[in-house]
Amino acid sequence: MNIFSGGLTKVKLTELIFPPKCLLCGKVTHGEYLCNDCIEKYKTICDKPCNICGRPQADCRCHHIDGVDTEIHVFEFDEGISRKLIYSLKHKNSRRLREFLAIECKRALISAITDIGGFSECVLTYVPRSRESIDEYGFDHAKELCKIISRLTEIPMQTLFVHGKSSQKQKELTAQERRDNAESAYSGAKNVKAPYKVIIVDDVTTTGSTISSCAKIAKALGAEYIASLTVAFTPKKEHKRGDII
Repeated sequence: MNIFSGGLTKVKLTELIFPPKCLLCGKVTHGEYLCNDCIEKYKTICDKPCNICGRPQADCRCHHIDGVDTEIHVFEFDEGISRKLIYSLKHKNSRRLREFLAIECKRALISAITDIGGFSECVLTYVPRSRESIDEYGFDHAKELCKIISRLTEIPMQTLFVHGKSSQKQKELTAQERRDNAESAYSGAKNVKAPYKVIIVDDVTTTGSTISSCAKIAKALGAEYIASLTVAFTPKKEHKRGDII
């Protein structure tokens, strides 16, 4: 199956009246997630070599987050189409977009199966959205994305974290403020125990503060191995192998 298509599904009446359109430019695609022009643009951001190891983004293992054993992502976050995809994931309640990104996350996750040591004794979990954001947009994008990845990979999903109080948006804060904000915003869910391996799903990693905070909580709940799986990753130009980001 073409990863840029919607799969082998029956054509619905609504699709005949409102045919599927490209997730990036809006051009009618007759079932594919992206049009031919946008497929090429999307491949460019996925195939962009890591500036440390030279591998495509999904195969890169150079980036390190405090408390995380393996960092996995699909593409780098920049000002182009990656920003549009992440913005749409956060703000538009589009199942079709989540399906496309979940397929891409599965591809990246399978690429890291050797690093993780297989998926036995493993669960997928997610960084929960704040109650204010859920009320504003009507959905928790990371949770919904995690559900689809779980279905595609057959890795069980478990809610491990709670967004316990109102907090400032991370993008508005400095690196130190992000760390402080993340540590105070999240806590462990009640009466849960984490398995040996936990894969934390989120939309984008910037400084790593949120993932790091959740990783510490997961270990407090019993996990011994933590991987992060995000759609996008924002590296700093000065990053070198072994840096904590």
